[in-house]
Amino acid sequence: MKCVNRPTVFLFGVSVALLVAVSVPLPALSAQNPDLACRSTIESGFRRWLAATMIARAQCQSRKILGRQDSLTDCVTGANDVALAARLAKADNRLDRSVSRRCANAEWGLLSYPGPCQDVAGPDFTADDLLRCMKNVGGAAIDAMFQVEYPPAMKAESRAYRSDEVACVIGTVSRSFAMLSRDMKTRFSCQLGQEAGNVDAGVDCRAIPVPYGPGTKDAAVDSGILRAYLTVLSGLPKACASIDIAALGYSAHCSDLSGGSFDFRDLESCVFDSNQVQLATLMDVVFPSDPVCGNGILQEGEECDDGRLNSDTVAGACRTDCRLPFCGDGTTDPGNAESCDDGNTTAGDGCDALCRTEFCGDGIVNGNPPERCDDGNVNAADGCTNTCRFATCGDGVACTDSSCTSGPGGGPEQCDNGSGNAADGACHADCSGFRFTCSLTIGVTSSETLGALLYEMDYGTAAGELLGTAANVKCTSLVADSLFTFRDDDARRIMRESVINSAGFAGPASLADCSFATSDPGLAARAFKITVLDASSPDFDPLTPKLAVTAVDCTGQ
Repeated sequence: MKCVNRPTVFLFGVSVALLVAVSVPLPALSAQNPDLACRSTIESGFRRWLAATMIARAQCQSRKILGRQDSLTDCVTGANDVALAARLAKADNRLDRSVSRRCANAEWGLLSYPGPCQDVAGPDFTADDLLRCMKNVGGAAIDAMFQVEYPPAMKAESRAYRSDEVACVIGTVSRSFAMLSRDMKTRFSCQLGQEAGNVDAGVDCRAIPVPYGPGTKDAAVDSGILRAYLTVLSGLPKACASIDIAALGYSAHCSDLSGGSFDFRDLESCVFDSNQVQLATLMDVVFPSDPVCGNGILQEGEECDDGRLNSDTVAGACRTDCRLPFCGDGTTDPGNAESCDDGNTTAGDGCDALCRTEFCGDGIVNGNPPERCDDGNVNAADGCTNTCRFATCGDGVACTDSSCTSGPGGGPEQCDNGSGNAADGACHADCSGFRFTCSLTIGVTSSETLGALLYEMDYGTAAGELLGTAANVKCTSLVADSLFTFRDDDARRIMRESVINSAGFAGPASLADCSFATSDPGLAARAFKITVLDASSPDFDPLTPKLAVTAVDCTGQ
C-alpha cells in the first residue's frame, strides 16, 4: 500500500504528545508514609506503562496503514515483530519492578484496594493482583480507543489511502492520546495531592470542569483539565476537514450526532466521549472509588471482612457489607438458630421476627399480617395460592383449578403472565389467551443468492396467533443491511414480508423471527405454510427459492 512520505512526523507526534504528558512532575509524597509512596509509584508507573504501550501499539498500527509493517504483526502482543515485543515487555517489566519494590508492604485496605480489581490468587490481595489488573484494564482501554480512532477499513488495509486521509487518522490518534494523558496527569496529581494533604478534601478530582459540568472546585485543576480537552475540542487535524470522513468507516463505532452524513465534527465528539469513558475506568484502577469492604482486612466500622469469602447467600458468612449474619438479611443461618429468613423481621408473613418459620398451608388463616385464605395445601394453581392469598388475574400464576374464579367469565384462568398481560400479548388482560409465546424462525432452505423476495406465511391451521397486527406484527428481520416490511392480515391469518438487499444475501439463511402465541405445547413447524410470491437475484433474474419455518422455540407456563 502506497502513501505519502510523512509517516515519521505523525508517529513522532504521537510519541511527543504522550511523553510530555508523562514527564510532568507530580506532588512529592512523604517518604515517611510508605502507603502514599506506594500510591505515587502506582500512579507514575501506570501512566508511564500506559504511554509506552500506547506509543508502541500506535506506531505499529500506523506503520501498517503506511504499508511499512508486516501485515501479520500483532500490534497488541508484538507477535511477528521482535522489536515491538521487546518494547512491550520492557514496559511491562518496568511497571512490575517499580510496584513490586515500593508496594511490597502496602496496606491495601488503606489504599482502597481491591476496588475494581480482583483478588485472583487469594487469599489476600497482593501487588501481583494489582499489576495484573492494571495491565488488563489499561490494555482494554487502549483497545477501546483504537476501535474508535482507527477506522475498520483502514485497519484491514482494504485499499491505498491518500496522504490527507492518513494525516487525518494518525493525527487524530496523536491528539486523542495527548488529551487522555494530560487529563489523566491533572486528575492524578489532584488525587495524590489530596492524599498527601496538599489539596483541599472538598475538591472533586473526578468532576467535569466548568462550563461542561459542575467543576472540581479548584480553579487550577479545572484549568488543567480544560487545556487537555482543547487538545481535541480545538479541532482535529486540518486534513480531516478536507476528506470524506464517512468513507473511512468511522461511523462503525461512532454516532452521527449532527445529522446528515458523518463528518469531522461527529468524529471530534466521538473521540472526546471515548476518552472520557476510558479515563474514568483508568482512574478507578489507581484511585479506587469502590468501598474498602471486601479487602479481607477488618477495619473501623466493619463487623467482619473475609475478603472473597464475603457472601450474602452463604449461611454463616460475613456479608458483603461487612456485617455479621443477622435475622432479616435474607439468608437462613442455622448457626444463629434461624429456620427461615425472608429479608425482614416482620411477624405474620411466614417467617417471624426471630426468623422462625410460620406455616401457610396449615389450614389456619393467620392474622398478622392477615392471610387472606388457607385451604390446607400449597397448590399455587387453585383459588388460594401458596402464599395464602386469593388468586387474582395478573399475579403471574395461572389459576387453572375448577375452584378458580379469577379467569374470564368468573371461571379458571387460561393463562397469567403477570405484568406482561396485555391486549396485544399472548395472555390478555382478563387472563384469557395463550400459555406459550413461541419464536418462529423463517428461513431460506435452498442455495441461491437473493436480491429481492416477497413471501407469505399461512398460519391458518396453527393453534394460536401472531403477536401484533398489520404493520405492527412482532416480527424481526434477520437479513443484515436490507430493506424489509412485515404485514399481518389477522382475518386471513397470513403474514407477508418483503425483503430487498441490493448486495444480495445467500441461502440457506434465516430471514425473520416472529412471535407466535399458543396453548399447544407441541406446536410444530409443519403447522405453517410458506409461499414465495416473487423472488429475484441482485441482477433481477427470477428465482424460485424454497422457504420454511426452520425452528419453533416456545416458553411459557
